[in-house]
Amino acid sequence: MANNNSTKVIEQRADIYKLLSLLFYQPNHETAGYLKDLKELISDYMYSGIDFIDKMEKDLEKTSANANYLLVDYARLFVGPFNVLAAPYGSLYLDNERTVMGDSTIDACRQYAEAGLEIDVSFKEAPDHIAVELEFLYYLNYRYLETNELMYLVKQGDFLHGHLGFWIDHFTKAVLKNSNTDFYVNLTVITQNFIKEDMQFLKEFADNNFSVEL
Repeated sequence: MANNNSTKVIEQRADIYKLLSLLFYQPNHETAGYLKDLKELISDYMYSGIDFIDKMEKDLEKTSANANYLLVDYARLFVGPFNVLAAPYGSLYLDNERTVMGDSTIDACRQYAEAGLEIDVSFKEAPDHIAVELEFLYYLNYRYLETNELMYLVKQGDFLHGHLGFWIDHFTKAVLKNSNTDFYVNLTVITQNFIKEDMQFLKEFADNNFSVEL
């Protein structure tokens, strides 16, 4: 069984997943608050994590002079309308056809359902959008904290290895190549680094607490 310290770590890491998820949606008046909350959490877990967020905060300040500053880069990277420069959908990196809603999307939906989640019919994004997958990882952590059922950590490890943890490097490369803002460069890099740390955390947590491989 997890001790109080490891429980706190899982709770904090869950909150980091939630904040990263929110930051990958279209920027709005709440973005600065999400970034502030992330800064308070991330320093305990990532070497140079604060440096990434400092650069994001400086870039965010430019929106005071130009409200469209981040919106333009967000749209050209993740939305289009013509050529999406850094598609935020797992299927475009995991499926040979490089199409949205491919086999990997169906598998992601299956894993959501098995964990007790349903995609809201009003939700407009594809189910394998990076923000959705990050929120799913948040959900799995909190379900473990609520139930103490190991299967939620096993599901997290499986999902990272088969989905977001597998395609995050390709996505990061596309953002670094095409972004015009420090905000999205550093958000993506900090997400990539955190995911890799979390995969290692899950492995060490399992080794120390359970006779189960994640």
